[in-house]
Amino acid sequence: MSHFVELRLDSSNELDTYSINEKQSGEYSDAVIFKSFIANDTLFFEDVMSPVFELPQDKLSAHKITDSKANIKIPKNKSVLISMAHSNAEITGDYQLLRVNVSNGSVWLDSVSGNVEIITINANVAGFQLGNYEVTASSRNGKVSASSKKNHPAYTMTVESVNGNIEIQ
Repeated sequence: MSHFVELRLDSSNELDTYSINEKQSGEYSDAVIFKSFIANDTLFFEDVMSPVFELPQDKLSAHKITDSKANIKIPKNKSVLISMAHSNAEITGDYQLLRVNVSNGSVWLDSVSGNVEIITINANVAGFQLGNYEVTASSRNGKVSASSKKNHPAYTMTVESVNGNIEIQ
């Protein structure tokens, strides 16, 4: 069974207020439990398989997909680490540090500020309406189109991919 996450992340001016709206869908959506907690000023969230759920023992169950949609708001200027296997991530807002690791899917940055590090295997990365960045981008097998704002950049952005395309403007 595969699990796919549609993630929207934004920052907010509200201090110390985290907001998570999440919805599961798919035939086995009851098998997935969304958990979130805060420890040491870090927000953790994950979709895990329920320990009491048993997949049917048929050939078709191996091809089933569940998906989650999560809208997350965090206070601005926080550090964020996102690590997902199959995901489309749409990210906006102000961060101290934003680290994103996605195997498959896409990462879309829009009006983001703060230092950014993105690593993907097959996920495409696109960034638009970004602040004053010095951009370093590379993809082993994908296409790269990236431009830096060279006038005293305020932030750094490093994007690496194995097979994904990268477009940073």
